[in-house]
Amino acid sequence: MARECGSCTLCCKLLPVPDLNKLAGARCAHQRTHKGCAIYSSKPFSCEMWSCAWLVDDDAGELRRPDRSRYVIDIMPDFVTMTYENEPPRRLPVLQVWIDPQFPDAHRDPALRAYIERVCERENGM
Repeated sequence: MARECGSCTLCCKLLPVPDLNKLAGARCAHQRTHKGCAIYSSKPFSCEMWSCAWLVDDDAGELRRPDRSRYVIDIMPDFVTMTYENEPPRRLPVLQVWIDPQFPDAHRDPALRAYIERVCERENGM
């Protein structure tokens, strides 16, 4: 069953949108509460191309919709570089989870923790 955003617009609040000069954590000027985007038909390319894990990842079935869980999981790969004393730097994949600052404990969601564990196992070939 395909999922739809419905009235969820949490990504419009949490994520940066350079095309609109919108900063992360700032409500988008085009966001309409429970109604979606006021410029949906002409939204920027960055918005058009972006989707959250809840929407598109088949393995995210037990997660609640972002506006209910209070976090958004980015499906775009990101990396951090780890350096330790005399070892060469290592580039590690990371999962970006954007937490609604009004709900700082949202990361404690057992479904999120289980999802992160599955993603780690998948990435590490376990």
